[in-house]
Amino acid sequence: MKEEIYKISFKKYNSIKFKDHSSIFPRNSYITGELNLDMLEVPTQKHPFFKMEFSNSTEECFVENFVNPLYSVLVQYVMVVVEKNEDKVSIKMFQGYKERREGKPWFKINKNVNYISVNTKTGDVYHGYIHGYQKKKKCSKSIRRNCFINDPLNALKSQIKNALSYYSENAYDDVTKAFSEFMFQIDQRVNFENLNYSDRLLRFYLNKRGIKYPNNFNIYTEALFGPEIKKLIKKKNNRLVDAVMAKNGLTGKKVKKALHECTNLNINLYITARKLFGEDWLNQDGDTILDLLNSTIGSFAVPELFLELVTTEELKRVYTLFKQTYVHQNLDTYTFVDHIRMYTELKMFGEHELRWTSFDDKQEFRKEHLDWTDKIQHYKKGRYTRNYPEYMYEMISQPLLDDFYPILLDSSLTYNEESNYQSNCVKGYIGKPSCLIISVRCGQFSEERATIEYSLTKKDDKIFADRVQSLGKFNQKLDAQWTTVLLKLDQVVLSCVRDERFETVKLTKECSNGAVLNSDTYWNNDGKLRWVVQNIDNSYNSFFAMEL
Repeated sequence: MKEEIYKISFKKYNSIKFKDHSSIFPRNSYITGELNLDMLEVPTQKHPFFKMEFSNSTEECFVENFVNPLYSVLVQYVMVVVEKNEDKVSIKMFQGYKERREGKPWFKINKNVNYISVNTKTGDVYHGYIHGYQKKKKCSKSIRRNCFINDPLNALKSQIKNALSYYSENAYDDVTKAFSEFMFQIDQRVNFENLNYSDRLLRFYLNKRGIKYPNNFNIYTEALFGPEIKKLIKKKNNRLVDAVMAKNGLTGKKVKKALHECTNLNINLYITARKLFGEDWLNQDGDTILDLLNSTIGSFAVPELFLELVTTEELKRVYTLFKQTYVHQNLDTYTFVDHIRMYTELKMFGEHELRWTSFDDKQEFRKEHLDWTDKIQHYKKGRYTRNYPEYMYEMISQPLLDDFYPILLDSSLTYNEESNYQSNCVKGYIGKPSCLIISVRCGQFSEERATIEYSLTKKDDKIFADRVQSLGKFNQKLDAQWTTVLLKLDQVVLSCVRDERFETVKLTKECSNGAVLNSDTYWNNDGKLRWVVQNIDNSYNSFFAMEL
């Protein structure tokens, strides 16, 4: 039998009275050209002009004039309910409105429900929504079972709080009360300690399924997703950590210990490090394993050729810089990854005597990085021009916040100038088809500037522009004054690439022997830009993977 544990609901009414007549004189404004604020469109027999008289927000006025053609009426509502039906406990938010415009006999209706439901007997957790369910067959639905990715409980909590805030000043207290009652029906607050609602729900699920979990169980939400992990948990005697290790091919006592102690679960970064330096190497440094798992920095694909070309002595230096980048965060990640790319390219170009000598000194690493950039350009001789649609220059060159001036780089001259001024390796990026490089100058007379890299991709016929690098001089991180500027620039760039006039970049290369090469670009099956004329940039990138 269904039992209502908690319920709270709000409604807002709005009724607008319109006059039963309108003056014919406003029509003269179309002849005289005078602006009539009451009437912005020419009235017709089908769409007559209604002039507002007053508004009322009471329920009585709404009910009384529900079908009155001289009134527009609107009711909005939200209702939060916690219910129990035998072994099922659920929290639901109903939200919607009913509206009729003046002079219209029909109503516009919208009904939505978002929910989380828990089977207290099996431990199954369902979350989802039904939007526009007044349409029955054409409504939008979603339901997931035992999927804790993106914290569905906290997401619903935020949705309810935002909805209630429109109706009540006590939204926070109302939400807290609703979720407190919901969780009490599930775990009766047994040993809830300092756990939040989401952690209590996850622990309830794990306990019901008999899964043996570590104290840091709340970081394993993504690892629990999918049928494969559920089979492995069963195979590993219901031990969560053992199943995660088996799924990712991890072994070793130190890794297992780190998985019990970490506060984040960046397994991909650890796997990247293991591929670069070997499992035995990392196991000798247990603290680094824990630091890598705790890191919030994304991993990268290790090129197979790099592993074949680098020596053991060089790899020791790479390991030191790797820790400086991903553990201590003293170096920019993209610069480090680019260093690996350039090392591999130069070896493939025939630089057999090239050695990775930098290992701990930041200035030494920067000097080596710039030196390799110059070497790369030596093998890619020629003057390049990237051709963009004219409107992109107009949109991007508009000042940001009145004192920041963006410039779209499009030639060897502008790329080299930016690289020399900023002491970075951006001049090596002119041949990358997916790159969009913008230099933002702080003030017309200031020497401060930032070099911004966007990566263009395409998915489901939509183009995306992701800002992958935004650095100052010497590849230094930008300070807080740039945050709003970059967010504004992100909007401008996204508007550019989604404009109906957008065309992918074209490249013109004037070779040292006088030949001129031209290439268009195309989207490959992975949604990445590629040159139609292969190797027009003289790159050996086709021989190894360096996709981030």
